[in-house]
Amino acid sequence: MRIFFQIIIEVHPLIERWKLGQVMKTKQPPHVTLVYDFNCKKCAYRTFEYLKNAGPTYALVNGADYKKVDDGYLMYFKIEPSSQLVELKKTLASMIKNYSTQKDREYTFNNFWHMTIKNRTSKREAKSLAKKYKNFVYPIAVIRISYVENLRIWREYDPFEHRVYKRKQALRTKNWSKALPLQNPLFRIPEDDDQYYTTYVISDNHFGHENMINYSSRPFTSVKE
Repeated sequence: MRIFFQIIIEVHPLIERWKLGQVMKTKQPPHVTLVYDFNCKKCAYRTFEYLKNAGPTYALVNGADYKKVDDGYLMYFKIEPSSQLVELKKTLASMIKNYSTQKDREYTFNNFWHMTIKNRTSKREAKSLAKKYKNFVYPIAVIRISYVENLRIWREYDPFEHRVYKRKQALRTKNWSKALPLQNPLFRIPEDDDQYYTTYVISDNHFGHENMINYSSRPFTSVKE
Protein backbone atom coordinates (compact mmCIF):
# COMPACT_ATOMS: atom_id res chain seq x y z
CA MET A 1 0.00 0.00 0.00
CA ARG A 2 1.36 3.43 -0.95
CA ILE A 3 1.30 5.97 1.85
CA PHE A 4 0.75 9.55 0.81
CA PHE A 5 1.65 12.69 2.69
CA GLN A 6 0.52 16.28 2.40
CA ILE A 7 2.09 19.36 3.93
CA ILE A 8 -0.48 21.89 5.04
CA ILE A 9 -0.58 24.94 7.23
CA GLU A 10 -3.36 24.91 9.75
CA VAL A 11 -5.11 27.81 11.38
CA HIS A 12 -5.25 26.10 14.74
CA PRO A 13 -7.63 26.40 17.53
CA LEU A 14 -7.21 29.89 18.91
CA ILE A 15 -8.73 33.15 17.68
CA GLU A 16 -8.24 32.31 14.02
CA ARG A 17 -9.85 28.88 14.08
CA TRP A 18 -12.82 30.13 16.07
CA LYS A 19 -13.34 33.16 13.83
CA LEU A 20 -13.06 31.27 10.56
CA GLY A 21 -14.96 28.29 11.95
CA GLN A 22 -18.06 30.43 12.41
CA VAL A 23 -18.14 30.81 8.64
CA MET A 24 -16.95 27.40 7.56
CA LYS A 25 -19.00 25.36 10.04
CA THR A 26 -16.82 22.31 9.59
CA LYS A 27 -15.05 19.92 11.97
CA GLN A 28 -11.95 20.10 9.78
CA PRO A 29 -9.52 22.80 10.94
CA PRO A 30 -9.29 25.73 8.52
CA HIS A 31 -6.12 25.19 6.51
CA VAL A 32 -4.18 26.03 3.38
CA THR A 33 -2.51 23.17 1.51
CA LEU A 34 1.12 23.88 0.62
CA VAL A 35 2.14 20.55 -0.89
CA TYR A 36 -0.22 17.91 -2.29
CA ASP A 37 0.23 14.13 -2.23
CA PHE A 38 3.76 12.71 -2.26
CA ASN A 39 5.07 9.30 -1.19
CA CYS A 40 8.46 9.81 0.43
CA LYS A 41 8.74 9.79 4.21
CA LYS A 42 12.50 10.50 4.04
CA CYS A 43 11.68 13.67 2.11
CA ALA A 44 9.34 14.75 4.88
CA TYR A 45 12.12 14.31 7.44
CA ARG A 46 14.48 16.37 5.28
CA THR A 47 12.02 19.25 5.19
CA PHE A 48 12.10 19.41 9.00
CA GLU A 49 15.70 20.61 8.83
CA TYR A 50 14.71 23.41 6.48
CA LEU A 51 11.78 24.44 8.66
CA LYS A 52 13.99 24.79 11.73
CA ASN A 53 15.56 27.83 10.06
CA ALA A 54 12.24 29.28 8.95
CA GLY A 55 10.47 31.64 11.32
CA PRO A 56 6.74 32.37 11.70
CA THR A 57 4.91 33.44 8.57
CA TYR A 58 1.62 35.20 7.94
CA ALA A 59 -1.20 35.55 5.47
CA LEU A 60 -4.35 37.55 4.97
CA VAL A 61 -7.84 36.20 4.35
CA ASN A 62 -9.24 38.77 1.93
CA GLY A 63 -12.76 38.05 0.78
CA ALA A 64 -14.32 34.98 -0.79
CA ASP A 65 -14.95 33.62 -4.26
CA TYR A 66 -16.01 30.45 -6.08
CA LYS A 67 -14.96 28.45 -9.13
CA LYS A 68 -16.08 25.48 -11.18
CA VAL A 69 -14.30 22.21 -10.39
CA ASP A 70 -14.70 18.65 -11.68
CA ASP A 71 -17.52 17.65 -9.33
CA GLY A 72 -19.41 20.89 -8.77
CA TYR A 73 -18.36 24.26 -7.40
CA LEU A 74 -15.69 25.20 -4.90
CA MET A 75 -16.34 28.09 -2.54
CA TYR A 76 -13.24 29.46 -0.81
CA PHE A 77 -11.56 32.28 1.07
CA LYS A 78 -8.98 34.15 -0.99
CA ILE A 79 -5.57 34.07 0.66
CA GLU A 80 -2.91 36.75 0.25
CA PRO A 81 0.32 35.10 1.46
CA SER A 82 3.29 37.02 2.79
CA SER A 83 6.48 36.84 0.73
CA GLN A 84 7.96 34.53 3.40
CA LEU A 85 5.05 32.13 3.03
CA VAL A 86 5.39 32.09 -0.76
CA GLU A 87 9.07 31.21 -0.41
CA LEU A 88 8.26 28.55 2.18
CA LYS A 89 5.85 26.80 -0.17
CA LYS A 90 8.24 27.05 -3.11
CA THR A 91 11.09 25.48 -1.15
CA LEU A 92 9.03 22.66 0.37
CA ALA A 93 7.51 21.85 -3.01
CA SER A 94 10.91 21.67 -4.71
CA MET A 95 12.15 19.22 -2.05
CA ILE A 96 9.45 16.63 -2.82
CA LYS A 97 8.66 17.28 -6.49
CA ASN A 98 10.19 14.00 -7.68
CA TYR A 99 7.94 11.97 -5.39
CA SER A 100 4.49 13.03 -6.54
CA THR A 101 2.36 12.53 -9.62
CA GLN A 102 2.21 15.07 -12.44
CA LYS A 103 -1.27 16.13 -11.34
CA ASP A 104 -0.22 16.62 -7.72
CA ARG A 105 2.81 18.64 -8.83
CA GLU A 106 0.52 20.88 -10.85
CA TYR A 107 -1.67 21.44 -7.79
CA THR A 108 1.37 22.12 -5.61
CA PHE A 109 3.13 24.58 -7.90
CA ASN A 110 0.10 26.64 -8.89
CA ASN A 111 -0.52 30.07 -7.37
CA PHE A 112 -4.08 29.38 -6.34
CA TRP A 113 -3.84 30.38 -2.67
CA HIS A 114 -7.13 29.54 -1.01
CA MET A 115 -8.84 28.12 2.05
CA THR A 116 -11.79 25.89 1.19
CA ILE A 117 -15.10 26.80 2.79
CA LYS A 118 -17.26 24.33 0.93
CA ASN A 119 -16.63 21.92 -1.92
CA ARG A 120 -18.89 19.97 -4.29
CA THR A 121 -21.68 22.49 -3.96
CA SER A 122 -24.09 24.06 -6.43
CA LYS A 123 -23.30 27.23 -8.34
CA ARG A 124 -26.22 28.98 -6.66
CA GLU A 125 -25.02 28.20 -3.14
CA ALA A 126 -21.39 28.97 -3.96
CA LYS A 127 -22.29 32.29 -5.50
CA SER A 128 -24.50 33.20 -2.53
CA LEU A 129 -21.82 32.39 0.06
CA ALA A 130 -19.11 34.16 -1.91
CA LYS A 131 -21.24 37.29 -2.05
CA LYS A 132 -21.98 37.09 1.67
CA TYR A 133 -18.29 36.96 2.63
CA LYS A 134 -16.76 39.05 -0.15
CA ASN A 135 -15.71 41.73 2.38
CA PHE A 136 -14.45 39.28 5.01
CA VAL A 137 -10.88 40.30 5.87
CA TYR A 138 -8.84 38.63 8.58
CA PRO A 139 -5.09 38.30 9.28
CA ILE A 140 -3.82 34.83 10.17
CA ALA A 141 -0.55 33.47 11.50
CA VAL A 142 0.92 30.14 10.44
CA ILE A 143 0.70 28.49 13.83
CA ARG A 144 1.45 24.91 12.83
CA ILE A 145 2.75 23.25 9.70
CA SER A 146 1.11 19.84 9.59
CA TYR A 147 2.24 16.70 7.80
CA VAL A 148 -0.86 14.67 7.07
CA GLU A 149 -0.59 10.94 6.42
CA ASN A 150 -3.74 9.43 4.91
CA LEU A 151 -5.85 12.30 6.30
CA ARG A 152 -4.39 12.04 9.84
CA ILE A 153 -1.75 14.25 11.44
CA TRP A 154 1.60 12.44 11.30
CA ARG A 155 3.94 15.23 12.42
CA GLU A 156 3.55 18.95 13.13
CA TYR A 157 6.10 21.71 13.15
CA ASP A 158 5.65 24.63 15.54
CA PRO A 159 7.40 27.69 14.03
CA PHE A 160 7.24 29.59 17.33
CA GLU A 161 8.81 26.83 19.43
CA HIS A 162 10.97 25.51 16.54
CA ARG A 163 9.92 21.97 17.39
CA VAL A 164 8.59 18.98 15.49
CA TYR A 165 5.82 17.16 17.34
CA LYS A 166 4.62 13.61 16.86
CA ARG A 167 0.86 13.15 16.58
CA LYS A 168 0.10 12.73 20.31
CA GLN A 169 2.35 15.65 21.25
CA ALA A 170 0.80 17.83 18.54
CA LEU A 171 -2.69 17.30 19.92
CA ARG A 172 -1.86 18.00 23.57
CA THR A 173 -3.53 21.09 25.00
CA LYS A 174 -0.43 21.69 27.13
CA ASN A 175 1.72 22.29 24.06
CA TRP A 176 -0.78 24.83 22.80
CA SER A 177 -1.38 26.73 26.03
CA LYS A 178 2.30 27.39 26.84
CA ALA A 179 2.81 29.13 23.51
CA LEU A 180 -0.44 31.14 23.44
CA PRO A 181 1.18 34.56 24.00
CA LEU A 182 3.38 33.97 20.93
CA GLN A 183 0.61 32.86 18.62
CA ASN A 184 -1.79 35.79 18.60
CA PRO A 185 -1.49 37.25 15.09
CA LEU A 186 -2.94 40.60 16.11
CA PHE A 187 0.26 41.23 18.04
CA ARG A 188 2.71 39.33 15.85
CA ILE A 189 2.21 40.94 12.45
CA PRO A 190 5.52 42.23 11.06
CA GLU A 191 5.88 45.98 11.51
CA ASP A 192 7.34 46.42 8.03
CA ASP A 193 4.56 44.60 6.19
CA ASP A 194 1.99 47.24 5.25
CA GLN A 195 -0.51 44.82 3.69
CA TYR A 196 -1.57 43.57 7.11
CA TYR A 197 -2.39 46.87 8.76
CA THR A 198 -6.04 47.68 9.24
CA THR A 199 -8.38 49.22 11.82
CA TYR A 200 -9.50 47.23 14.85
CA VAL A 201 -12.56 48.14 16.88
CA ILE A 202 -12.74 46.56 20.36
CA SER A 203 -15.83 46.20 22.53
CA ASP A 204 -17.38 43.86 25.13
CA ASN A 205 -14.06 42.90 26.68
CA HIS A 206 -15.58 41.02 29.67
CA PHE A 207 -12.44 41.56 31.73
CA GLY A 208 -12.36 39.11 34.65
CA HIS A 209 -15.30 37.11 33.29
CA GLU A 210 -13.96 33.55 33.45
CA ASN A 211 -16.92 31.89 31.71
CA MET A 212 -16.24 33.93 28.56
CA ILE A 213 -13.11 31.83 27.95
CA ASN A 214 -15.36 28.90 27.04
CA TYR A 215 -18.38 30.83 25.72
CA SER A 216 -16.38 32.67 23.08
CA SER A 217 -13.35 30.39 22.59
CA ARG A 218 -11.00 33.03 23.96
CA PRO A 219 -7.25 32.29 23.60
CA PHE A 220 -6.52 32.07 27.33
CA THR A 221 -6.38 29.28 29.88
CA SER A 222 -7.34 31.40 32.91
CA VAL A 223 -8.48 34.91 33.94
CA LYS A 224 -5.00 35.54 35.34
CA GLU A 225 -3.41 34.86 31.97
